[in-house]
Amino acid sequence: METLSIALSLWKIGFVSSEELIAWVDAQIQMSDNPDEFLVQLSLNGPETCLKRPIYEFPIRPIELTFTEEFGLRVSMLDSQSEPEVSNLIKWATVKCMG
Repeated sequence: METLSIALSLWKIGFVSSEELIAWVDAQIQMSDNPDEFLVQLSLNGPETCLKRPIYEFPIRPIELTFTEEFGLRVSMLDSQSEPEVSNLIKWATVKCMG
């Protein structure tokens, strides 16, 4: 389930959309003879709904990334030729650095 937590982390920070995450979950379900209940819940209800549930109902959560980890991911996905993307990275880093 660590892979699912990583996928939820990428969704949480905006690298994948809900639709992309659900498509990935659906592929995981299709490859399994006995899919995990949490994959089915996520496929049917989406990440927004599942993560609003109490942890005892849906215990799979996004991994909390450190600043360095998230910064590295954001930089690796950055189109440095895109002024809006660079501006958004600067805004994100500024907010995070301010605590």
